[in-house]
Amino acid sequence: MLNNKTLSSFISRIRQSIGHRAAHHLDPLRIRCATAIKVSSIRRILYIEDRVPHMHLGAGYPRSNFMISALIRLGYSVTLFPMNDQPESTQEIYQDIPRSVKVVRYYRRDQLGRFLQERQGYYDLILVSRPHNMAALREVLSMFQAPKILYDAEALFSFRDIEKARLEGQPLSPEAEEALIADEIKLAENSCAIISVSENEASQFRKYSNSKVYTLGHALPVVPTPNPFAQRQDILFVGPLRDVGSPNIDSVTWFINEVFPLISESLGPAVRFLVAGTADPAVIAPLEREGVKFLGCVDDLTDLYAQARLFVAPTRYAAGIPLKIYEAAAHGLPVVGTPLVSRQLTWRNDCELLVADGAQDFAAACIALYQDGRLWETLRLNALERVRVDCSMTDFVARLKYIVEENLN
Repeated sequence: MLNNKTLSSFISRIRQSIGHRAAHHLDPLRIRCATAIKVSSIRRILYIEDRVPHMHLGAGYPRSNFMISALIRLGYSVTLFPMNDQPESTQEIYQDIPRSVKVVRYYRRDQLGRFLQERQGYYDLILVSRPHNMAALREVLSMFQAPKILYDAEALFSFRDIEKARLEGQPLSPEAEEALIADEIKLAENSCAIISVSENEASQFRKYSNSKVYTLGHALPVVPTPNPFAQRQDILFVGPLRDVGSPNIDSVTWFINEVFPLISESLGPAVRFLVAGTADPAVIAPLEREGVKFLGCVDDLTDLYAQARLFVAPTRYAAGIPLKIYEAAAHGLPVVGTPLVSRQLTWRNDCELLVADGAQDFAAACIALYQDGRLWETLRLNALERVRVDCSMTDFVARLKYIVEENLN
């Protein structure tokens, strides 16, 4: 920490170097930034995200949350710039991120250029998540001398658009698919490196980009709930239901309308479908029916993971890696998922999960798993082991440390 005498001396040297008249009008913010640059050996990272990445939000935010916490643990100074206007109190902001994270409160997406211009030279690295945020950063790069930029793709969103078009009966041509992927990857042209959440998507970045590409998945503790098969009931889905057209809304709508009636007919009305996650009332109103229960946002899902007999991931289009499945499996809850989910995870049918396509087959898989304790136990143990390997917290931090250090040095 600088004392007043040292600070005055440093500002005096700045004035001498640029001229007294100009220094008289020097922005105090720039003086503070210049002072911090001069005296601090701590490397400073600006992390750009849509909003403060709380764990309960899903949609890739838990991964951002852990990345920010890991960067703090590694000794970096982290400033979080939430691009969207999501008013939160200080208590709400810091409910699950370290207090040492500096959260930008009074700037938003259209003020990003001014924010960086005022702090030119202050940050050693900008870590930006999601393609639309990378696009916004590219628009203002001419306003300041940019530090190194590390692009965390979070997911290759064009994959989701391609799958959605196919599902809606309007598949894109191979040329259109290639153009869509190439356009998204082109966003990373100004970055020193790209972080992909899966090796499958990393291969696409390497195909279309000359930047260095790294893979960084998810990090989770393995905390299996103890209840045995016989003491469990109900089917669980976890995920926010906010944005019309989102994969989660499509998944739940399809499952409730096409799959769950078949399950109820076979297993009886006592089996319920529980949906946990923030939900828009207008979205869930048409889906309300007997046997379906929307729980809203649940702060701690442990009791639900302990109560449910199986977890469903009826995902028909998506990108990235489905964290919700890792979380369910980490709590010892076996999963029924679609072929898309199996490909994303590289998990095998009848080994780490049950894979089914189409309403009849999906319902049959749920019914089989709901009734077969031996199959249930096999899937539970195999999936727990995969989570230990795929989501090692130690490996995640070590990998992030390697990526950041290699691009800072």
